[in-house]
Amino acid sequence: MDHFYNRVPKVDGFSKISFWREEEIGIIALLYPGKLGKDTVEELIKAISLASVDDKISGLVITGTNGYFSEGLLVPQRIAYADFRDYYQTLMNLIFVILSFDKPLISLVAGKAKNNGISLALLSDQIIVSENSKFIWDNNEPFVLLSTISFKDRVKIEGNGLHVQSLTVKDENALGDGFNLSKSIVKMINPNSRKYRYSGYDRLILEEEINFLDFYLWCEKC
Repeated sequence: MDHFYNRVPKVDGFSKISFWREEEIGIIALLYPGKLGKDTVEELIKAISLASVDDKISGLVITGTNGYFSEGLLVPQRIAYADFRDYYQTLMNLIFVILSFDKPLISLVAGKAKNNGISLALLSDQIIVSENSKFIWDNNEPFVLLSTISFKDRVKIEGNGLHVQSLTVKDENALGDGFNLSKSIVKMINPNSRKYRYSGYDRLILEEEINFLDFYLWCEKC
């Protein structure tokens, strides 16, 4: 089943991700290295919105390419409040779209997820990982995408690494096996639980925004 991952299709209207349907499952593949820049996040919003109204899609899988799920945020290069506020607004829009998505959402991590790439995966109903997947947080990003809650609930520190609550498939055919597992569990997932998990999320979004702006814009001489 790896054929659709090895040759990710180019899709009109998308340059940072690919989006297609395999049987009844919609697939979003973040193109290497999966950095969450504003344009990438906007394409994620577009793809999830399309999947929500496609009657042929019963569930959605978000994955990565070339051994990477996502390396985390790609913030504006210009250090200006307006640019960072606009970028965070785009992240907020992604949260709203995911929480209102009324179909099962699965993250398939076959490789590395770093910083808020982990936060993106944690927004899904279920995470599937390969045996040697790595989750890395190096403290070079603030917690966003509601990870202030999700890290406490679904992530544990084990030695020098992170353990994320997930289902595991073997490395040899991780993407194909992960897709097959997604098909088998999609009917058992209640997407409404996503909303319950983040009850009161509007307050948390504002707190994360303050921390985000402080993290990137604060300086002693400002």
